[in-house]
Amino acid sequence: MPRSAEMGAVARSFRRGLAWIVGPFAVLLLLVGSAGAASRRDTALRILDRYAPTGAAQVRWFEAMPLSYAIEGSSATFSPVDFTLWLTADDEAGIVDRLPTALHEMAHLQASRLAWQLAQARGCRWDARAMGIVLAPEQALLVVGTDAFPAREAASRIPPSLRGPRFAVYVTPSHPDHITQKHGIYGLLNEYAAYAVGARAALDLSAWYEEHGQARRFLGSANNIYIPQAEFRLFFRAWLDEARARHPETYRAVVGNAGFREALRRVDERYAATVAAWFRKRETEWGRLPEDPGELREVYHRLEAATSGWHRELF
Repeated sequence: MPRSAEMGAVARSFRRGLAWIVGPFAVLLLLVGSAGAASRRDTALRILDRYAPTGAAQVRWFEAMPLSYAIEGSSATFSPVDFTLWLTADDEAGIVDRLPTALHEMAHLQASRLAWQLAQARGCRWDARAMGIVLAPEQALLVVGTDAFPAREAASRIPPSLRGPRFAVYVTPSHPDHITQKHGIYGLLNEYAAYAVGARAALDLSAWYEEHGQARRFLGSANNIYIPQAEFRLFFRAWLDEARARHPETYRAVVGNAGFREALRRVDERYAATVAAWFRKRETEWGRLPEDPGELREVYHRLEAATSGWHRELF
């Protein structure tokens, strides 16, 4: 497949899985707490408990977190949010389709609360650049950022042939208030950690699709497990290359940030394990099924080759 066609395939598949990125913003005006939402919640938790217990544990961890925090004169109060906000379908298949999105977005909300919770527990002075990075249920790391330029400044270091749809969302044109623009490489880490959570949920939920005779439906968007991993590795590499060349002090501060390096290493290890587990499952348990146009493994491997050694300065 020519590279232009490959990236076109990425775009088509991306549109099918667009809820992973922009869907939540389209449903923020929906009212929650209705009988329909309660039914969706019961269905979602039943499915998570059976097929994706890690996701179920994450939901309960998030819901048990305090909403108010105070640290040496600084304080924050968060509004309660039900994870069913992102479950906009009423049928079971539609709910399963959207669960990875819900867990992805919940990880972002947790990042804000965890920053306060972890800093409070450690007795740290509050820093507005702090974020909590979700690794697994009840496992998170506190990362305090340093000065970082917007991700769009690294755009020229990503070849056009390797620019998938997420390039526009997280690199350029993006949005000036997006976390990857306001916090640069630290915002990329925040997104990467959320994608890792969503990918793990998608992998676990693949068993639901198989049991319900809908494996082909899953294959059409299975690339949402592995393509973001390769894309974000490319974004990290581009940002670091730009920092090294044009912002040496910023570069030294980032590579010298032990908390950032540790969080990125551990998120990447978990994400890589999820991707490897999916490819094993695809080749063994699902090997009888023909390739779906939504499967973009060749694109993944090309991105993977382009990001070889992406983390050499960090771990």
